[in-house]
Amino acid sequence: MQWARGMGAHAVAALVLLAPSAPYSHAVPVIAGVLLVYGLAVQATAIGGFFGRKSSAWIVGGSSVLALVALTGLAARDPETLQGLATRGELLLALFAHAVGGSFALLYFVMRRVRRLATRDALTGALNRVGFLEAAEAELSRARRSRSGIATLVLDIDRFKKVNDRFGHAVGDKVLTACAAAMRRALRKEDVLARFGGDEFVVLLPATTGAIAADLADRLRRTVADATYRIAGREIEISASIGVFATTGCVAPSLATMLERADEALREAKQAGRNRVRIVEPGTPGSRSRHASSPPAGPERLPIAQAVPV
Repeated sequence: MQWARGMGAHAVAALVLLAPSAPYSHAVPVIAGVLLVYGLAVQATAIGGFFGRKSSAWIVGGSSVLALVALTGLAARDPETLQGLATRGELLLALFAHAVGGSFALLYFVMRRVRRLATRDALTGALNRVGFLEAAEAELSRARRSRSGIATLVLDIDRFKKVNDRFGHAVGDKVLTACAAAMRRALRKEDVLARFGGDEFVVLLPATTGAIAADLADRLRRTVADATYRIAGREIEISASIGVFATTGCVAPSLATMLERADEALREAKQAGRNRVRIVEPGTPGSRSRHASSPPAGPERLPIAQAVPV
C-alpha cells in the first residue's frame, strides 16, 4: 500500500510538470517537488520496514514539510529563479526519472528477498518444501529429456525427539542447523537439499546412478554421525537414517512417487536398526542396505539412548 502511494505521488508530480502551467507557473516546482519528496519518503519507509510506526510517520511527514518550506521560501526570495525552473522543468523531470528508476531497482531487490524467504527454510538455510518441489521438478524434466539417472534421498535424524525432550527445542534447533551444515559439506554442488519439516531432510541427486546415490547417501550418513554436537560441555552422538530411491529418466515416475518410495526405504532403515542407508531401485524385488560401523574413538560422547530415559 505504501509503495502504491509513493508511485501515485510520482505520477501526479509528472502530470503537474507536464500540464500547461501558465496560470500557476510559480507554483509548479513547489507542488511537483513536494510530491516527489513525499513519494520517495513513502517508498523509503516501505523498504525500511524495520522502522517503528512513529519513525515512519516522521520520515513521511517531516521530509514533505521540509520540502514545502524550502521551495516556498525560494519562491518568496527569488521568484525569477523559481520561474526559470518552472519554464525549464528538466531538473524536476530528471529527479522524477531518478525516483522512478530507483523505485523499480529497490522493488527488484525486495522481490528477490521475498522469493528467498518464500523458498528457504529460515532455520537451516536449506530449501523448504516449496523451493524443493520447484527445483526438483525442473531436474526431473531434465533427466527425462536426457535419459540420465536421478535419485531422491529422505533423511531422518535418529531419536531427534529425545534431543528436544532432554535439552529443549533451542538446542534441537542448533543440532538441526549443524546437521544441515554437515550435509552441505557431504553433498555435491548440483545436489538439492531441503528441509521438509521437523528433523526430516530431502535431497535430490541429479545425473546420478543407483551406485553413486548409495555412495553419496552413505557419505552423508557418515558425515552427520562424525560431526561434533556439543551440549553443555559434552558431546552427544547424532546419527541419521536414509532412504534412497534411484531411477533413470526414461522410466522415472512422478516426483511424488519418488519421494514416497524413498520414504518407504527410510522406514525400512529405521526398522533395521537406524544409522543406515536403505536403497530401492526400479525392477529390484526389495531394498539393499548399508549400515554403520561403531562410532570412532574420540572425546567423550553421550549416546542419545543413554542421555534420555526411554
